Amino acid sequence: MLLITVWHIRVHYMADLHDDGSLSRTFMDYLMCFIPFHVNLFILIMGYFGIRNSKKKLVDTLLLLYFYSISINVILWISGEGFNVSDAFLPVSANTWWFMTVYTVMLMVAPIIEKYVSEASVKSVNMLVLGGLFVNFYLGFIRQVNNIYDYGYGMVNFIS
Repeated sequence: MLLITVWHIRVHYMADLHDDGSLSRTFMDYLMCFIPFHVNLFILIMGYFGIRNSKKKLVDTLLLLYFYSISINVILWISGEGFNVSDAFLPVSANTWWFMTVYTVMLMVAPIIEKYVSEASVKSVNMLVLGGLFVNFYLGFIRQVNNIYDYGYGMVNFIS
């Protein structure tokens, strides 16, 4: 949670505070390379303890997502900012909030992963974890291969 907070502070509040090439900017940029993993870990823990192949949790999450999406758009409309129909009524497919889009898709994929893990041998699960680490860390964060490295925001990062 701390690193997720650091990420948001760096991206939203400190982006223009440091000169390019400064030691503090270099340190923060280096630190930012490791933070998306913590987002994925948070999702994994949250999913493992919170989802567990539950259709009710998927429906509850979608209802909550739609409630906030519509409510926020109504508030924006009342305040004169406009009403975005796509953002309000299609928050998952419009990618209104990237986190909720990916999390909702993960809720749908989680039962498949859970079924595989529950029926697979320990060796197969270990190979799956090692493969995920290879894809996520080496191809993703270290090599930054296109379509794999998405700063921790993509499904590949969440699954692996």
